[in-house]
Amino acid sequence: MKDIKLLRDEINEIDDKLLELLEKRYQVSKSVGEYKQENALEIFVKNREEEILDKVGSNSTRSTITRNLFASVMRQSRQIQYQDLVKVDGFNGLDFIYDNKVSEADIETLVCLGPKGTNSCIAAKQFANKTIVEVDNFVEVCKSVDSKKGCYGVLPIENTTEGVVNQVYDLLVKYKLFVVDDLQLNVANCLIGSADSIDEIKYVSSHPQALAQCRNYISTLNVKTLQVSSTSLAVAQSVGKREYAAIANEVCADLYDLKILKKDINDEEINMTKFVLVSDIPHISQKTKGFMFAFTIPHQAGTLSTALQMFSDYGLSLNSLVSRPVLDKPFEYRFYVEVIGDLNDIKVKALMYQLKQELLSIQFLGSIPVK
Repeated sequence: MKDIKLLRDEINEIDDKLLELLEKRYQVSKSVGEYKQENALEIFVKNREEEILDKVGSNSTRSTITRNLFASVMRQSRQIQYQDLVKVDGFNGLDFIYDNKVSEADIETLVCLGPKGTNSCIAAKQFANKTIVEVDNFVEVCKSVDSKKGCYGVLPIENTTEGVVNQVYDLLVKYKLFVVDDLQLNVANCLIGSADSIDEIKYVSSHPQALAQCRNYISTLNVKTLQVSSTSLAVAQSVGKREYAAIANEVCADLYDLKILKKDINDEEINMTKFVLVSDIPHISQKTKGFMFAFTIPHQAGTLSTALQMFSDYGLSLNSLVSRPVLDKPFEYRFYVEVIGDLNDIKVKALMYQLKQELLSIQFLGSIPVK
């Protein structure tokens, strides 16, 4: 058997030859991309690449490994072509609208989940000092934004204890809305009611998220839980009912003149909710810290890992990845991603162009400006 040093020297020689050949391939690939630009040809030709992969796989003693290696090399080659293309075309074909960062002057009305006192109302006031309209549910928020000029919506999208708010992701896609800003709100839940003692309470009501955030505390009480559409509605419905209590913030107790029976009942000491400001048109500021979109892929082995590998190819990180069922297609899924990066960066434009060309579908869901 050869000495390990000799074996490593042999590998190093092979690697040097591979590197030289890869550099040649990338240069030829760049020229191919230029030809495709001049002749309005698609960069990604799936049938052509499948033929190559089948050929190298059949000629290799390690078929799967070799196919994956060549698939990666071809993907990197396309990356070079896409980056050259966006230098010429910019966002052509991506349906983006450039605009400045959202300012209060753009906003005429803020719509959020009511009634007054909800965490959504508190978040709305932090986004802008404008008229706030409270509605009964998240669907009504989205309908208002979709149909009224100058109307922006405020929606909770993620909580540090309970995770993402699935319905909000689905509504962004359904109503074709765009995230244009975000903020994080500390949520300190309280037990609120008109009773003199917690022992009098038989029913505790709140929004499902608030109930879930206080699951451990509720389990110490001998009560039944009731789900309602918002925390402040739960408080309003508890007025004058000594057997009923609600879980909500301190603001609600003041609004409805009820007692705070117990403060800070969250399961986790740190309990924060991310709220997003949504519009019916995208706003892409001169610099963004992140952006969101949804995509679908064929239900085939390796398609998700290939899609996710593209982010790594461009040196980008994901802040979140959420999968949701496609409602009209049983057991098919839509993936939502939040990417850390500036949409104005050439490599990010190239990524979006590549995803647009190579995924089954993609829907842009907005961006977050650098403040």
